Amino acid sequence: MKDIPSTKDAEKLRAMYKEAYGDSSYEYQNNMLDLLEFRLLNDAYNEKFGDYIGTMCNTRPVNELNEDIRRCLEKGVLYEDDIPEGAII
Repeated sequence: MKDIPSTKDAEKLRAMYKEAYGDSSYEYQNNMLDLLEFRLLNDAYNEKFGDYIGTMCNTRPVNELNEDIRRCLEKGVLYEDDIPEGAII
C-alpha cells in the first residue's frame, strides 16, 4: 500500500491530493480533509481490488470509513459493506 497520509498530517495529505488531482475541487478548497483522504484511499483500494467503496449507503462518519479502508488495504481483505448481493442502489 502506498503511504497515504491521514488527516492528522494535513499538510502532507493536501500535498498528495493536489499532486494527484489538482487544487480546484470543492473538497480541497474547503479543507475537507476526511474526503481528501477518502478519495486517495478509495483509489488505492481500486488499484488493489479493482473496485471502489461507495458512500451512498454508508451512514458512518467518513473518518471511520477511512480507517476501515486502511485496514482492508493493510490486511489485503475486501471491505464488507453489508449490502445484499444483487441489490440495486
